[in-house]
Amino acid sequence: ECAAQVAALLEVCKRRRIEKRDIVLLFIDVKKAYDSVPHGALFFKLAKAGVRGPILAFVKALYAGSKMRVRTGYDPAILSPVAHLRRGLRQGCPLSPTLFNVFINDIFDGHEDLGVLARYHWRGTDGLRIPGLLFADDLVSFIEDAAGIRPAVERLETWLNDNELQVGHHKCGFLKMGRVPGFEEAVAAAPLQGAAVPIVESYTYLGLEIRPDLSRQGTIADRLAKARRLAGSMHSFLRRQDVPIQFRTAVARTVLIPAITYGAEIFAFNKSFTRGAQQFINTQLKLIAGVARGQAVSNVALWHEFGVPPLCATANGQRARLLSKGGRELRTWLAKMVERGYKARRTTWITNARRWLNTHTHRLLRTMLTRESVLEMTGEENLDAFFNLYAAGGDDDGDDGGDDDGGNNGNNAQGPLQLHIEGMAAVFVMMGAGNEAAAAAAIAAMPDPPAAAAAAGGAAPADEAAQDHAAAGDAAELDEARRNDNERRLIGPTMRKAMEFAIQPGGWEAVENPKVLSRLVRAVVWMREDRNYGDAKYGRRYLARRFEEQRLTRASLMAVPGAARGVSTMVRMRIGAFNTTERLARWGLRAARYKHECPCCHSQEPETIGHIFLRCPRWASKRDELLTGLIEESRAAVAATTMNRMGPWDTDEDRIFIRDDGHLG
Repeated sequence: ECAAQVAALLEVCKRRRIEKRDIVLLFIDVKKAYDSVPHGALFFKLAKAGVRGPILAFVKALYAGSKMRVRTGYDPAILSPVAHLRRGLRQGCPLSPTLFNVFINDIFDGHEDLGVLARYHWRGTDGLRIPGLLFADDLVSFIEDAAGIRPAVERLETWLNDNELQVGHHKCGFLKMGRVPGFEEAVAAAPLQGAAVPIVESYTYLGLEIRPDLSRQGTIADRLAKARRLAGSMHSFLRRQDVPIQFRTAVARTVLIPAITYGAEIFAFNKSFTRGAQQFINTQLKLIAGVARGQAVSNVALWHEFGVPPLCATANGQRARLLSKGGRELRTWLAKMVERGYKARRTTWITNARRWLNTHTHRLLRTMLTRESVLEMTGEENLDAFFNLYAAGGDDDGDDGGDDDGGNNGNNAQGPLQLHIEGMAAVFVMMGAGNEAAAAAAIAAMPDPPAAAAAAGGAAPADEAAQDHAAAGDAAELDEARRNDNERRLIGPTMRKAMEFAIQPGGWEAVENPKVLSRLVRAVVWMREDRNYGDAKYGRRYLARRFEEQRLTRASLMAVPGAARGVSTMVRMRIGAFNTTERLARWGLRAARYKHECPCCHSQEPETIGHIFLRCPRWASKRDELLTGLIEESRAAVAATTMNRMGPWDTDEDRIFIRDDGHLG
């Protein structure tokens, strides 16, 4: 992996710095490496590596019969005569990368007396002598001092000439770390293939900038600058509300976000280094949702709605995966350094990653998976689970006062029903746009709620205490219980075995699958960030209603023709960014009377989402036409779900919590 090579490079350099020793890096770029491989040398090296008999005969026959043509123009296309491939590897052939690796793998043979010593102890004398690193045609040679520059260059030049390859001097460079006396003179006296290799102040190796001071800020700034340029080219597409948000989200997740998270396992595990990058990601998500750049939105709601973890969670998950994979699966210098470790007071990439995992993984798990997190179930918890059945088809969170929790109209007893009906706001958005067919199709596609079916079979009414608690319970206690339950579900039962190990101090090393460890670490860090930012009003509301289980950015409603703008509006409602007239009046952007008056029906009730979709006479005819059945189902569902306090958790085997003996229950 690219990240493993960069981590190995930084590990070697940091160890040298801790030991107060200099190091010189020689970066080499082979010019047109794939197109310049001589076939005879390739076949010889394959045989030397043990590839013989039918397999070698197949490769020879494959290249003996390889032909090519050059195409110019498009309409009509002009094709050159057929030519035989006499040199270079087949472009687009899945076998070519493996063949090139075999061909170039011996470039450091005979360099055993060169390279640098990566010690196991900062005062020790034993360690790994590493001549350099190789990833495809990107090569970096390690040199201890100025005296080693000429021998290293001469041996590399001999190999390149013997294998009929040329270097691109403008892409090569010498980079020194430390004082290195006589460095400039030694470089001038060691030309490579007839030309001097330039001395550089920094070098971009495998997409990540390497600086003499090993600073992470410069690397992050470089990744952020590249991501900003990419975002600028995609800006008009990401902001188009007539393009389904599902498509724009997919583009952002697969193209834009990876541009800034590439190499995050190397440099971005500290939030102090990633604050600007995280703000950039949040801004792009707001752009997709149609939210103004300066408008405050809950980070928790943004991350969950778009399925994009905070950068620190991604970085720590990737770092845990790379460290675990390096110790188990990789056959690289990094794997050998991970296996032997390094002892020093100052940390390197490996020791820092180990220290973080040893310190935080089990503590975060124990914080998230407490007995109280699982056992504090209420009627409203079950209502939220039912409510989420509809989030996939219609959705929403009421934005500002969507559940009327402010008590403006004294109708708090209707809160649970109102929460569910507000989840249908996408239907109303389409209906308000005149697209009644799309609204009807969306309603028809929604599943029947199991809770409503149970109620139709004769469910008993909810007891008065449960109803009172659902209507006006202790909000702070409910929010905490919901948040803890959300954390339990975010990890999921598939992680049980990994958690059994990782919940013990140092137990993360027993998790054998690096991908499982990565997901676990990312999950617990994400949950920590939810706790840090979840005190905001809309963050609590988003998690309490379990919207993250059914994100609209991937909902089936996206397939309904004409629904793109409506769904984008619903996303803003879910994350608390939909501006009703009542909210605008509080901001001073509308007349003050609209704090208590609906501009559509002029009743003395503010225009909240609950008012628009449940009580406003302006929508009475459409409400009766499209929502009569849903309202009846909701009333039955509320009665059924508030009756059973345990809801879907009927057996202890479905619960995950820490027992008194410290293990998972």
